[in-house]
Amino acid sequence: MWTARSHGRTRIGERAYRQVLGQRGRNVTITMAVSPAAVLVHYTAQVGGINAQLFNDFLGQARRQLNLDELVYLIYDGAPAHRNAVNPAANTELKMLPA
Repeated sequence: MWTARSHGRTRIGERAYRQVLGQRGRNVTITMAVSPAAVLVHYTAQVGGINAQLFNDFLGQARRQLNLDELVYLIYDGAPAHRNAVNPAANTELKMLPA
């Protein structure tokens, strides 16, 4: 995480000076599957963004962490990478949250 202060304090008559690093680092994407019964089912962390193929791979990995004989609902939001989600296994239903 990157933050910088926008205000500073100094003695009266002196100029406030601050030095801030110009590099914020790379973006990190964290994707999680949570369940009321199992709490944290599966997660991934990767440098950079996520695309449809990475999201579908994540759904498959998350589904394998659960009992394959049980009916599982995977609920996701309408982010661009999520729009063309592919059902990862039998006994699985994909549900997109409403707008």
